[in-house]
Amino acid sequence: KEAVDVLSAVGVFEGSDGKFDPKANLTREQAAKLVAYLQLGQKSADALVGGNKFTDVAANRWSAGYVDYCATTGVVAGIGNGQFNPTGSLTALQFGKMLLVCLGYDADSEGLTGADWQINTSKLMTSAKLLKGLDSVKATDVITREQAAQMMLNALKAPTVEYDTKGSTITINGAVIGIGGSKATYVTATVAEDSTVKNIGKTQLTNSNEYTVELGEKLYKDLKKNSTTDAFERPATEWMLKAKSIGTYADAADLSYTATVEIGTIYSDLGLSKGIDDSKVTYYEDGRNLSSSWTQDIVKGSKVEKGGNGTLLEVYYNDDAESLTVIAINTYVGKITASYKASTTKDAYVTFTAKTGAGSSYETDDSYSKDDIVLYTYSG
Repeated sequence: KEAVDVLSAVGVFEGSDGKFDPKANLTREQAAKLVAYLQLGQKSADALVGGNKFTDVAANRWSAGYVDYCATTGVVAGIGNGQFNPTGSLTALQFGKMLLVCLGYDADSEGLTGADWQINTSKLMTSAKLLKGLDSVKATDVITREQAAQMMLNALKAPTVEYDTKGSTITINGAVIGIGGSKATYVTATVAEDSTVKNIGKTQLTNSNEYTVELGEKLYKDLKKNSTTDAFERPATEWMLKAKSIGTYADAADLSYTATVEIGTIYSDLGLSKGIDDSKVTYYEDGRNLSSSWTQDIVKGSKVEKGGNGTLLEVYYNDDAESLTVIAINTYVGKITASYKASTTKDAYVTFTAKTGAGSSYETDDSYSKDDIVLYTYSG
């Protein structure tokens, strides 16, 4: 959701009839369109004109301009024999190669074409963390639209690179060999040079004290990524475009439990080698800081139980400070007492019997009827 929201906000992703179709496989021509939108913006990309670079992409095909642009800029190279296979599916490795070129990597210099392109592409994808958050996705897997969105969000957070000189290639017995090029170096800037340089990433190089320029900073000066917490006090990221918030998204927890768990199990699941004192545990329940009520050290073999059915218990470990943040989010049961449709002055809302302190009137996009039983969470 975070990736789709951000990419939609900057105009890269478009849905159809209000739907995104997240599980559909991404096709090769759709990927070309996404890259063109990413690098040029929607208006300029839609003005591209096809020129029959590939025999299976007619000049009047809807994707011709995007495909030809990507071919001209080295983002794609086709499948051989002058063909592109526009409706064919795309693997994570193939899409990763396209995004690496967007980051500034030269396909020839880095060996992203030729016999060893898969190995070289995989190495750079790992370095740029293009598959972060997609642990179940293998490089050779066909990717879906939502997985492509996540890879593009990862690319926006990755540093761009440049070359002093780009080399050339020669082919010997079918092997493509790059020669004479310089190594890729990070594009950098100071805050004095570019006030947007820390909008997405804040990585500072020790040799120059300059900051790396992330792809999101290069392409979208008004896009900002801020560290914050969500309504339940989970560590979170807020994305903003100009002064408008795109949304706040909780970071993935190191551990999550939905049933009773022993502290000794938390210790083992974190892979700790020594205990954590209770004074270094920050505990929130339903958004309220209840750290004073947490009096248990995180130690090996402890049988003290936390959480339970109906409670989501999330654990965030800070390895630098050797501390824990533990978040408990309870699920409660209520009954709808009234349901009101949207009007010209007010959104649709319901009233329901709720836990004391949780309030009783809430806006909703869903349809409810009186006496419906509902599950809900709330933050204090």
